[in-house]
Amino acid sequence: MTNIKNNLKDLRLSKNLTQQELADQLNLRLLDGKKPISKMNISNWENGKHSIKPDVARLIADYFEVPLSYLLGYEKEINSALYEILPTAIQKTDEQYEHYLKVYKSSIVGANEQLDNVVNSLNPDKKFSLEETSEFLIALAGEITKLETSSEALLKLKDIQIKNITMKHELEHFKNYFENK
Repeated sequence: MTNIKNNLKDLRLSKNLTQQELADQLNLRLLDGKKPISKMNISNWENGKHSIKPDVARLIADYFEVPLSYLLGYEKEINSALYEILPTAIQKTDEQYEHYLKVYKSSIVGANEQLDNVVNSLNPDKKFSLEETSEFLIALAGEITKLETSSEALLKLKDIQIKNITMKHELEHFKNYFENK
């Protein structure tokens, strides 16, 4: 509640409204039966003399088209918390990406080895029994399935990487925001 006085006043002044004009605008939006908002109410809220009721806070936030968290002064606290945890989250995402990339690369190596075995098995000079060929094809199918799974994981990782880049951009935005305040 500490920043509501500053935020309310800043919002009011951004629309070039007097306290009375703001009270009048809010009263137009009040539901029937609600106590009208006065210039004195606005003044008391802006000066931190009285706390604002939740339904009136929602009305004001809607009027100015801002989140309730901003009006009540919680946004800086939320952004500050995000500013602290985002670097760790980004690092963990990078570590997960690197891990899955290694798994994917090893799957490709395994699949390449299996393909080499297929080529070697097709060599007419070598004779394989039906059982050996069957076992080989089953193993190859397993490697192909692993490769498909790895490809899906890589696509998911690409999505994570894009989100990671977005988070890094947002972190820079937060840094700039806090450095300029």
